Amino acid sequence: MEIHNFDELMNYIEDFENNPEKMQNLKKNAFKYLRLCNKENVITFLNKISESNIIMNVLSYNLSSIYMDYGMKAILIITKNQDFPQRYGAIYTACSRYNPNEITLKQLIDSLLDAGERDYIIRNMPEIISSENIKILLNDGIFKKLKEVDESQFRNITPYIVASMTGKPIQTIDKDLLNTLCVIVNQLVENEELDMSDLEYVDRGSTSEVFRIGSKVIKFGIPRNTNKIPYHRRILQPLIRRNIKSGDSEIYVEIAEYIEQDNTITDEDVYQIYKELRDEGIVWIDCKKANVGRLIKDNSEHYKEPLNLRNETVGYIHDTIKEYEPPIAKGKIVILDTDLIVREEDLKNLRLNHNIDMRFFANCEGRYQKEKAENTIEER
Repeated sequence: MEIHNFDELMNYIEDFENNPEKMQNLKKNAFKYLRLCNKENVITFLNKISESNIIMNVLSYNLSSIYMDYGMKAILIITKNQDFPQRYGAIYTACSRYNPNEITLKQLIDSLLDAGERDYIIRNMPEIISSENIKILLNDGIFKKLKEVDESQFRNITPYIVASMTGKPIQTIDKDLLNTLCVIVNQLVENEELDMSDLEYVDRGSTSEVFRIGSKVIKFGIPRNTNKIPYHRRILQPLIRRNIKSGDSEIYVEIAEYIEQDNTITDEDVYQIYKELRDEGIVWIDCKKANVGRLIKDNSEHYKEPLNLRNETVGYIHDTIKEYEPPIAKGKIVILDTDLIVREEDLKNLRLNHNIDMRFFANCEGRYQKEKAENTIEER
């Protein structure tokens, strides 16, 4: 039977589900029949045949051209029975074939909402979280969007959010370790009287991802070069600084006050802090302006419910802990990145990553040794 226009097509496909001959014909000529539609009536045609996964699969092979001719609504109907990872991949490929910036995850969620697919988003929240890296999820406001869709379901996907923060697929993280990390994050969020949608992306360092929640930062990353560090009041006092291990999984966790970098801090300021630590037998290897900040509160614990943590829990070498020492006052400069801070006697045992830039450290150490030698001569 020859079909020449849209009206004839709609008459023909009436009751096609119960007619094997029509079903086979639609499967064979689905794309051809689609060309009898225009942008206004194509949705009617696609909705009519959308319950047939076989026909939808046939049309999905031409998703790019269908998108170009008929738009997002058409390809959403064609892919609506796919699980999210497959669907997102197919739609992204179709939309970005001619323009790599054509579609983002946020735009896809908005399109799904416009198409009345709120329930689909709710069912697939874990897969949505797992589909992009945490920086994109946070910078594009995906968490806030998902909370708006369904706040109850959003609260249930905390493990997927925490897994995304670690940069590891949730399937690869030991369940007990993931549960511990979720407890830590949930306590932090509650302390700040916020929720996971308020999480912000700060930066990525050489060993960890840095996030902000209210007045605190939390870092997740690989085990540190220096698992335990000497205590010094110039170091931003963490609430937690430790490696947490369970099974074959191990994650570094650090929680401290949020401090913005201060562009008025100079290399000379950094050297003076380097010298202060060096005079007390502490070597700060990763010394640079990017690793310091100016206190907006005194350098002590600020938590509504005291954590009562042992000093070892925050990663201090026990023998270096002072019985009492007044904290550095707000407005002063402190070290933000606590990796690569060691006692002088432990320096020979430290294994350094070859990616670490040692030039400023070498300059500081050279200057320190020169000044020390000059002072020795003056004292004679």
